[in-house]
Amino acid sequence: MIVDRANKHRLPTNLSQNSRLPIRVVSPAFGHLSEEASKNYQSSQRLSYYFFLFVFEGSCQYKVDGEKFAVGKNELLFSLPHQFQELPSNLHGRDYYKLGFDDECLYRLPGKFPFLLNPLGQQKISFLPGTANRLQAIFQILTDLLRTTDGDPDLILAYLNSLLTEINSAYFRSQKKPTGEEIDKFIEFKVFVESNFASQPAITTIAEKMALGDDSLYRIVKNTRAFRRRRVYDPTPDIGGDAPDTLRSEYFCEGIGL
Repeated sequence: MIVDRANKHRLPTNLSQNSRLPIRVVSPAFGHLSEEASKNYQSSQRLSYYFFLFVFEGSCQYKVDGEKFAVGKNELLFSLPHQFQELPSNLHGRDYYKLGFDDECLYRLPGKFPFLLNPLGQQKISFLPGTANRLQAIFQILTDLLRTTDGDPDLILAYLNSLLTEINSAYFRSQKKPTGEEIDKFIEFKVFVESNFASQPAITTIAEKMALGDDSLYRIVKNTRAFRRRRVYDPTPDIGGDAPDTLRSEYFCEGIGL
């Protein structure tokens, strides 16, 4: 997974359930903070880690960057670092799992998970019953591995890799999308822009780096972005070098009329 090691996203140390990995799982009967510890966290917060909510039975509502999501049976919502998340006032459903981890885990996974760049602009994913059952089984194994802080990190990472692989596959199957080659090029475009945002590269420069003509790059980016729902995370015009990585390519595209 491509991540910026100089600007790592971190899970708060006191939330980790493993002594060697920054990861936490919560379910109806496992992993809840004590009432005293909960006082240190607000109902609304800007995330510094990756967050997943999987509802196996029941439903709930979450707000991410002001947008309300209704998450029902066999659905998953994921939130990314720098996004604002508002916790629901109701319960999460009868059967659910919440997962949090940061870049340190991603560094150690063998798989690549382009859905974490959210190229299709969708943060809620629906699963077929068979896939949902596999997710539930993986979440349960992760729960068992995290019941003590000395759980084997290699096993935890292996099941986390399997979980993210299932989610990544479902993400790209869940709606009509551009071709696989166009998605790959669009993700390559996003990564390049986000990595070189401060220098504001010309479209010709980006096209050359990607071995594409200018017209081909315009077409791929415009076609792929047509499948995205436009979000405005932060209306402040002065985004500078502190802008969330996943937003920089959006600002760049808007600035050049793509």
